[in-house]
Amino acid sequence: MVEAFLTDKMIESGAQLVRRLEESKMEFDAAFWLYSSDREAWRLVIAHPELGEIGPRKLYRLIDKVMMKFKDEISEVALADVTLFMPGNPIVTAIRKAMRINPDISGTRLTNTGINGTLIEGAYIYRVKRRSRGAARKAAKK
Repeated sequence: MVEAFLTDKMIESGAQLVRRLEESKMEFDAAFWLYSSDREAWRLVIAHPELGEIGPRKLYRLIDKVMMKFKDEISEVALADVTLFMPGNPIVTAIRKAMRINPDISGTRLTNTGINGTLIEGAYIYRVKRRSRGAARKAAKK
C-alpha cells in the first residue's frame, strides 16, 4: 500500500524487488521510487529498454511472477504500485543526468529537485544505467 510518506519498509521492499528482478535476469535501465503530488502517491518506476517492443502486459506479468515468488520479502510493494517507463522518459533522463554529476547515486533521495527543466518532487533511486552514446542516438531517432 503506497502512503504519502516513503517508509523504510517501502524502501526495503523496493530494494528486494529490484534485486530479485536482477536475479531473474530482467534487464532494466532504471529503478526508483517517484512521488507524484497529483496522485499523492509513491510509484516504483522500472524503466525497461524493450517496453515498446515487448509491451507492458508481458513485463507486468514478469514483475508479478517475481513478486508472488518472494511475497514475504516484497510485502510493502503491490503490482499496482509499479509503473513502467521507457528509458527515454524525461524523468529517467533527468535522473540519469544527475548521475553524471554523482556516479554513486544508488540510495540517493531527491526532493523538489530541478534537473534541466524537469521537476522531481520526490525520488529514491536504486539503479540508473548510463546510456551508451549509441543508445542515446538510437533513442533520439525514434
